[in-house]
Amino acid sequence: MTTPRAGAAISLSVLYQTDNAGHTWAPVHPVGSHSRLSAGPDGRLLLVSLTMSSDSRLQITTGVLAPGESWRFESAPLPRSTRAGEGYPELRCSIRTDKTLWCLDTLAGGTGRDATQLWETVNGGASWTALGEGDTPAGTTTLGIKGTAVATTSIDGWLPASTLVTVSGAPESPVLYQTADGGATWTPASVPAPRFSGTPGTWQLNAPIPVPTSAAWVTVASAENAAATVTRLSVLSAPTANGQWARTGQPILMRGVPPVVRLFAAGSRVWWLWTGQRLYRTVNAARTWAAMPLPPRLAASIQSGRVSSCADFVGPRTGFVLLQSPSGPGVLWEFARGGWSAFSPRLLARS
Repeated sequence: MTTPRAGAAISLSVLYQTDNAGHTWAPVHPVGSHSRLSAGPDGRLLLVSLTMSSDSRLQITTGVLAPGESWRFESAPLPRSTRAGEGYPELRCSIRTDKTLWCLDTLAGGTGRDATQLWETVNGGASWTALGEGDTPAGTTTLGIKGTAVATTSIDGWLPASTLVTVSGAPESPVLYQTADGGATWTPASVPAPRFSGTPGTWQLNAPIPVPTSAAWVTVASAENAAATVTRLSVLSAPTANGQWARTGQPILMRGVPPVVRLFAAGSRVWWLWTGQRLYRTVNAARTWAAMPLPPRLAASIQSGRVSSCADFVGPRTGFVLLQSPSGPGVLWEFARGGWSAFSPRLLARS
């Protein structure tokens, strides 16, 4: 969603758009089976869709929707080598400027190659060029880049270089890289690793959210204790003048490992955090978090394990959770004006 009432979604290889808080969805554009939507910090939506020809050539279609404007689509070949039967790469993209986009390319096929590349377009997707030194941004080949490259200004950006780090007490390799020249070169950034009090564990940098002039990240740290697995969620705030990242406020502790962790910015200080089972909100840039109770029917549906869920929160007091069942229509839960309501969204036919 770009606003509490306007947004987009993909269903059955079609891009849909709503302007009434998800009650009805109008078809906009056909898309490939490998498509992804993401949102920028200024309310813009980004569509990335991949198709492949019979000779294994990739075509990338991008669409950008700015608030108050119409969709703008571009399509071009992605100049990468793809082996026959290799499958589609996983592209995670972000918006840098009006027509400049970054796409991080990680191979999703089963060949065993750890291929990564950062692509850039400066004309809205009409053509693409590779960024970085060699096949990957400098220094990240052996780490295996996973995640999303996030631009914070026209020249500054951040890139996670590993999604999972096993902590055994020894110093760990950097898991974050930064650029100050538009992605031409990348250098390691200092990220504080969580402490496990001598107990081995794992931690990862969750997908970042861009906030005005900076970025925020969630570290997800899990370790075994005598009773169960305990997970600690902490937010890393924007780097200080000396380039150091710092944890903000108190961490969120929970039993078990959350199935998903998503951080949503609804302003410079109001953020939402969704774990697939629980919802939290901060109004002071993650210094403190408040648990937001879910309606009993919504919580029971999620805990049953018979539905899949996804969430999106677009304002300080507005958000959506979609429940999808393999055997029935989806149910959209809306949080607005301090309360929850549920309805079945309706897809409109093509005119």
